[in-house]
Amino acid sequence: MKKILLLLILLVALIRPAGAEVASSPTLRIISCAPNLTGMLFLLDLEDSIVGVSTHTNWPEEAADIPQVADLFNPNLEAMMRLQPTHVLGLESTVKINEFFGRRAGVEVLTFGRIESLKEIDGAFLRLADAFDRRSMAEEYLANRPISKRDATDGEPVRVLFVLGYGSGLSQLNVIGHGTYVGELIERAGGVNVV
Repeated sequence: MKKILLLLILLVALIRPAGAEVASSPTLRIISCAPNLTGMLFLLDLEDSIVGVSTHTNWPEEAADIPQVADLFNPNLEAMMRLQPTHVLGLESTVKINEFFGRRAGVEVLTFGRIESLKEIDGAFLRLADAFDRRSMAEEYLANRPISKRDATDGEPVRVLFVLGYGSGLSQLNVIGHGTYVGELIERAGGVNVV
């Protein structure tokens, strides 16, 4: 019995070199439950760590190759678990997903609130960058993006009505209002949102 035990100890020592770490840090495995968060992950060069995305993700094109498992209203929790995530990124509205993964050891859940205005988008982007140690990359991107400064300052401002869709008549128009990123982009381009 002692010989068998000694042989096992010797075998383990040969397999694992002296001084080698027993446990290594886990590889990032991220599930993104919102298309905007997925886009931010790509901007932060984390695309190789994304193992699952929401069913409405269509940008960038490369995201089409990632399994779509994180539906807002009917998530496939079993499929999400099979992906063995280390991080799940959700919105306040992805309650079922947030609660389910919030009870799982080894999974960090990052929940984001409203992400509609440029200020909210920037805040979410920086928070995401901080979570994955990419702050300097995010700050550089924000400082150099084309919409950082108002470009069109000459001439009379263009009055803009941005229509998202409509119902059976003009009284049922869905338009872009103030406090949204599209409304802010109109203003930064020198336009005036008429809504």
